[in-house]
Parts: sequence; C-alpha cells; structure tokens
Amino acid sequence: MLPVGLDGAAAQRQLDEEIAEGQLIRTQAIIQSMTAVERRKPKVLNANRKRRIAAGSGTSVQEVNQLLRQYRQIRRIFKKMGTRGVAGLPSWPR
Repeated sequence: MLPVGLDGAAAQRQLDEEIAEGQLIRTQAIIQSMTAVERRKPKVLNANRKRRIAAGSGTSVQEVNQLLRQYRQIRRIFKKMGTRGVAGLPSWPR
C-alpha cells in the first residue's frame, strides 16, 4: 500500500530514509550505553561489557559487534589515507 501521490521510486527513497534513521538511532543508543573508557578504547570491550551495552541500548550483542566491525573498517580506511586527506573533507585535528 503506497500513500497517495507517491510513485515507486519516491516510496523506496522514503523507506530507505526510515531504515537509515532507525539504524542511526540504534547506533546512538549503543554508543551512549558505553562508558567513556569504552568509547576511547574499544579494545577493552569483552563479552560481558558487550552484553551490558546491548542490554542498556535495547539491541543485541550482534548489533554491538557489527558497530565495532564498522568502526574498525572506517578507522583502517582513514589510517591508510594518512595525512593525504580526501578532497572535500575537512582535515582532522592532530
């Protein structure tokens, strides 16, 4: 059932935006459930801490692990870029 006035592409865009918004809210909840030390040093996260974070954020341990995997991937990409930077992105303070 499509709302009146929305074609297939517009409905798909709206659905994609809603999914992205939900993912952002879950990510925010996971991060806010971490202590300051865990945010600064994700390597300290063991199974017990991940369970606590998942319970505190209303998500599963798998979602916490997925977020940590994404973080490591992004960190690796930025590390490869080094000081070269990327056109259009602000340089990071050192």
